[in-house]
Amino acid sequence: MTKSTQILSVLISDITDPFFAPIVRGIEDVAVKAGYIVMVCNNDEDSSKTKRYLESLSQHRVDGLIISPTSGIEDLKANLDEMGIPTVFVNRRSAEVEADLVESDNELGAYMGIRHLLDLGHTKIGTIIGPTTVSTYADRLSGCKRAFQETGVTPDPSLLKTGSFHPDSGYQMAKELFAGAIKPTAVFVGSGRLSRGAYQAFQEMGLGIPEQLSLVTFDDTEWTTLVTPPLTTVSQHTYQMGQMAAEILLERIKKRNTPPPLWPDEEGQKPEAIPLQHLKLKPDLIVRSSTSRLQEGVKGGECGE
Repeated sequence: MTKSTQILSVLISDITDPFFAPIVRGIEDVAVKAGYIVMVCNNDEDSSKTKRYLESLSQHRVDGLIISPTSGIEDLKANLDEMGIPTVFVNRRSAEVEADLVESDNELGAYMGIRHLLDLGHTKIGTIIGPTTVSTYADRLSGCKRAFQETGVTPDPSLLKTGSFHPDSGYQMAKELFAGAIKPTAVFVGSGRLSRGAYQAFQEMGLGIPEQLSLVTFDDTEWTTLVTPPLTTVSQHTYQMGQMAAEILLERIKKRNTPPPLWPDEEGQKPEAIPLQHLKLKPDLIVRSSTSRLQEGVKGGECGE
């Protein structure tokens, strides 16, 4: 038996990111009902900051961790192993660190977004996506490629832009898309944060949506319904993601605090380890007014500047 502090800790990149707010809320709602409180830590995509948090949380003996892994989480495997605290990953996975995982089907979500644009007749589709060293973006890029392959459309390499997580990067990549010789008639933006920057760039360039540019973005956050026209989005079930992560973690804690059966048993068998869970939530494509069928004569990049 391990003495309980009734504290869970959540390590995410940035609580001000609208993507994470409902995840944390889902975690907290489940945790509070079970008698726990939740401590939220922002790591700002910084593995050294994550390491400092892990060391501090270990000293405070939190009962469990829910982590959205940063790049470099593999370097912290020894820290996690040494802590021995039940841990669940949410939103992202790690190839090196084994843990229970709850995430969206990112490959499917991106496939749905690109396929929607292809079905509307667009072939010059720009793609704006975050760093593909991160599992979510690597999966989304795979989904984009699958949609093109299934429809026999060869995407122009100049219309694929990858960058960082931040809105400023989305803004810059959107500008770059329309600076080249081949300009898109549609754009898929692979995250909510990037889409905010990209949308600002499209507005500055005077592009009419959807008359001159059809737009699909990942993450159905509030702002996507407040702009005109409201945006077609790939919606992730973020609140449910948080709930499921908390439920798995609480089950891990319960099993950890239950005295193990005598070993070896009467037949000399060792109890089986609890298998890791990997839950993948199916996203939804929400079609609004920012996408339309490709109009005859529209070549892309017909800016109003």
